[in-house]
Amino acid sequence: MAAPLTGNGASFGISQRNAVQLAMAEINAGGGISGRQLQLLVEDTKTEPPVAVTAVNKLIYQDKVPVLIGSAASLDVPAYMEMLEKAHIPQILPVAVLPKITESHLKWTFRNALNDKIAAAKMAEFAYNTLGARKIALLIEDSAFGSTGLRFAERLKELGVEPLTVERFTRGQIDFGPQLLRIRSFGATHIQFWGYYADYAQVARKLKELNMKVQLMGNQAPVTNKTIELGGDAVEGAINICLFVPTSEDPAAKAFVQKYQTEYGEVPDTWAAESYDGMRILAQALQVAGAVDPFKIRDALAATKDFKGLTGTISFNKDGDAEFKETFVTKIEGGRFVPFKMAASH
Repeated sequence: MAAPLTGNGASFGISQRNAVQLAMAEINAGGGISGRQLQLLVEDTKTEPPVAVTAVNKLIYQDKVPVLIGSAASLDVPAYMEMLEKAHIPQILPVAVLPKITESHLKWTFRNALNDKIAAAKMAEFAYNTLGARKIALLIEDSAFGSTGLRFAERLKELGVEPLTVERFTRGQIDFGPQLLRIRSFGATHIQFWGYYADYAQVARKLKELNMKVQLMGNQAPVTNKTIELGGDAVEGAINICLFVPTSEDPAAKAFVQKYQTEYGEVPDTWAAESYDGMRILAQALQVAGAVDPFKIRDALAATKDFKGLTGTISFNKDGDAEFKETFVTKIEGGRFVPFKMAASH
């Protein structure tokens, strides 16, 4: 596994590592794969693409791994993914959501995370249909990752609503005042954010300071416990799209949350659930492959169909993207993420 265990993607990487280790321990306790125990080698990408390249190079050529669980940091992956194509090493991505990854038509990369372009379109439909939002401003990170939020704007236009303004920011920005005051001048009732959790929390705090009564909406990345830790009561009521909500009443979800809490002392986030599913999908592929052969593992991953996971029923399409029958929208209520439809006040 290559994972961002330090840097600004550490929250995702640690969730990924923990959940993969949990799933792997269960698989090994159950006899492993055809009697063989799984072993996990982990390299820290530090949420820096050049470091990710070095880490993956080591795993391929020094450690000679037959398969990779790829980085949770979306911008890490394009830096090294062609290396895997040349080396014929399959990877599964449980967390990275950047559309460019699967738009590159790779043969050796599979993603059980939700492609951010699909998430953006679904979030626009939710804002329009469920929330009745019409006066919407966009606040997006000025990067390839943030630009995926423009798909939200495109879908809104298809629904007949023009965003009031598109404001950009730099990751790690300290003061969001200029962008938010501009958004206020347009009379926005809803803000769609696209970026990382630390900036999301910072935006929420600034909205509270400015006493702006708007609905904050976000992408998948802020659905992490760090958002609540950093944002405190300022993030109360914020809405995000995701694949898993830890307060779900689903029996499988409840069992996973209990196991994760027992092992790590905290509630798992959506990224942990996706990583747990990713390891389970990989285990199924290893079982089908029947040998430690990258070509057979790749073919088995490609054949994944209707896998029943915590995050939904998963099949890979021709580009290696997971196709989901449904997604969740979550709301922060009482200092935790809850399914929107279960929230006390909409």
